[in-house]
Amino acid sequence: MTQHLAPFLLLILVGLLAGRLKFFTREGLGQLTVFLLYVALPAMFVLKLSSLDLPLQRCLAYLFIFGLAHVVNLLASFAWQRLVLGQSPVEAVSFASASTWPNTGFVGVVVATAFLGDEGLLIALSCVVMEVVVIATTMLSLEKGSQSPTPKNLASSLVRALTLNPYLIAIALGVAASLLSLPIPSIIAKTLAYLSDTVMGLALFCVGLGLALRPVGNIAQATPTILSIVGFKLLLHPAIMAALAWALGFQGLEFKIIVAMGAMPVAVNAFIFVSRYGKGDNRVSAAILVSTLLSFASLGLIMGF
Repeated sequence: MTQHLAPFLLLILVGLLAGRLKFFTREGLGQLTVFLLYVALPAMFVLKLSSLDLPLQRCLAYLFIFGLAHVVNLLASFAWQRLVLGQSPVEAVSFASASTWPNTGFVGVVVATAFLGDEGLLIALSCVVMEVVVIATTMLSLEKGSQSPTPKNLASSLVRALTLNPYLIAIALGVAASLLSLPIPSIIAKTLAYLSDTVMGLALFCVGLGLALRPVGNIAQATPTILSIVGFKLLLHPAIMAALAWALGFQGLEFKIIVAMGAMPVAVNAFIFVSRYGKGDNRVSAAILVSTLLSFASLGLIMGF
């Protein structure tokens, strides 16, 4: 267990130190993130998926678990934000999204692949697909609440959110290559391999760098909101996934990886998302920091249990 998790923590600490020493600016972090989101991770997804023999029934089970878990956690968190903490509808949607959005792309893919290889990657990618679907819908609901677009504009926005997402495009290409048994030319495969080799180290480095550079604000004043986001993300979300995975008969390491996807820290994209509307971005930033630090304890418990 320590052999897997200790290097992850050290890579994050290296990024944290680089940020504290001002080796990178927030703009530099943004550029590294763009490279990961639009180049390195999609290259990894295409390369890995194209060589997998995809088990359709299992993939559908993964999608069902993650889709239902995301929706239930999102609704529960929204209700808590509105009824208990008295947040406005826009703030409640923002914080509920943060409570549900796992950092699968940067942390989940790395953890799942390290523990379970290509099968773990398939689990993580299934989680990514349902993240995009559920969060895209949530983004549209927030846009509707703040801008009141027409149904036509909503439909157009949904199509763009789903079809232009680099993760979904890469996953679709990899799945198509696998199902059609299309070989990737060796020179392209080698290029994709070089790009995918950068994912693990750079993704975790960026997590640490983001912790150092992202504004946190007054944590004490925002403690109830921060604790609610972290609690739903690291406690309820994995509990829902555990219940669903157990009900469908998953066991062993596969079961643990499914549950671990729910125990991922709050995604960095959640901060970008809420910043667009100016609703609680400092509180979400603080929740990212706290959930990232605590997630190593939760992941250690899940994977070591």
